[in-house]
Amino acid sequence: MERTAPLRSTAADFDRHLFLGVATIALVKRTAAAFLLIALFLPLSQCTVQTPNPETKTIEVTTTVTYAYSANEWPSLDALETYGAFLWPFLFSVTAWFWPRLNHKPTVPLLEIPLCGGVGYLLAIRLFTGTPLYGWYIATIAIAACFFSALTELVVYARLKWRRQT
Repeated sequence: MERTAPLRSTAADFDRHLFLGVATIALVKRTAAAFLLIALFLPLSQCTVQTPNPETKTIEVTTTVTYAYSANEWPSLDALETYGAFLWPFLFSVTAWFWPRLNHKPTVPLLEIPLCGGVGYLLAIRLFTGTPLYGWYIATIAIAACFFSALTELVVYARLKWRRQT
């Protein structure tokens, strides 16, 4: 019977897996940014209001569909906040594409986590005015993907720092 050497993890294997993990996280972030940019122009929610008309004794039904790009009138601080909430992941992705050294800084995911929370607040409280539509689901899934990829990236950086210290 032939004996084989036990499997050992080397530093090169760890670095290769770390590189693949960071590259996958960057791909998830870019994809989520693209979907969030698309969701800016999709219907987010629908609100139906029924009001009785005493003159004609009928019920008038008014349906309002909320889009992120038209939720607030431009120019206003609320509109700027909405555009910023939907565009910051795309701007971060473009910046990281042109400056790859930015991908290796742990301050980026530390900044992305609260930004994701702000977008989540905006989607849940400010732009959610009734029945959610497919744009709201796409935006929510995209921002959740951004949040969890930033959190994963932060854990990877912490593990890398811990491994270098030992």
